Amino acid sequence: MKREWTFTEKIAAGFMVVLLLTLIVGLIAVAGLRRVVAAKDDVLVGPAQNLIDAERLQTSFERHRSASRGFLLGRDARFLEQMREEQRVADQLAEKLERNLRSEDERRQLRAVAALEPEYTQALERVIQRVNTNEPVEQVAKAWEAEV
Repeated sequence: MKREWTFTEKIAAGFMVVLLLTLIVGLIAVAGLRRVVAAKDDVLVGPAQNLIDAERLQTSFERHRSASRGFLLGRDARFLEQMREEQRVADQLAEKLERNLRSEDERRQLRAVAALEPEYTQALERVIQRVNTNEPVEQVAKAWEAEV
């Protein structure tokens, strides 16, 4: 025998269906929002960190050059240690950037900069050898400007 629903039961069932649908829509919205936030963070945080690391790499290059100038002018060995330290920092930052870069174009540009490093180091070593042979500062400075 078929049971008839009372008006109160129909209202309660309708309310339960609306509540269930609201709960399902809410869960879908929360999941979608979490996915959007994760994508936003991925877009904003990754490139921002890469820009920070690229700026740190630039700063390390500048400190290395400053230390080389300091050594050439003052002939103080502590500047050589600063140069070595900045070289280590630059190498670490370049490796980190290489791992974190996403596009092949960015990697190609980083490799192009890294490819120039050995040439720069060799030119700097030649000038440092001139300092070690006690050449006059003016000649060393001209060699640094021309070669390095």
